[in-house]
Amino acid sequence: MRNYTDDLKIDQYNLDDELIKQAQIFMEWASLYARASIDRETAKNKLDIIKAKEESLVRTNMKTKLTEPAIQSKVIQKTRVKKYTKKYLAALYEEKILNEAKTALKAKQKMLEGLVQLRIQSYYSDPKVKISNELFDTVNHQKRLNSDNMKKKINKQLKNRRKK
Repeated sequence: MRNYTDDLKIDQYNLDDELIKQAQIFMEWASLYARASIDRETAKNKLDIIKAKEESLVRTNMKTKLTEPAIQSKVIQKTRVKKYTKKYLAALYEEKILNEAKTALKAKQKMLEGLVQLRIQSYYSDPKVKISNELFDTVNHQKRLNSDNMKKKINKQLKNRRKK
């Protein structure tokens, strides 16, 4: 089974690429999940067949009458039953992990949509600082003084040129 952690990472600086890849990645994991479901079902069927065969053997070879729990106890102790039980549990585990990976990818889709909304709302834009009216007036006054000083300098330079 491949590792899903890389597919769950989000590059918030390339949301367009992330959104484009998301459907393909989800489909790949959904396909793996479908295969795992079939494998689990196949393993369960094999286990059931092995158990039935072993139960039949226990019933035909018993010398005394056994209760159902005693028969089932003998069946689950058989090597073949243990082997196929492990295979079934491994297939069940893989199916559950892939199902959770699929769920996590759905959550990633929602996170991508949320990040896009934050971008649209300028969440990541430069901060806008509110300044007081007094500070605003001071800054504007300074701009006017600078502008007046520039005008004076330009006029002085023009006068000097005319004199030459």
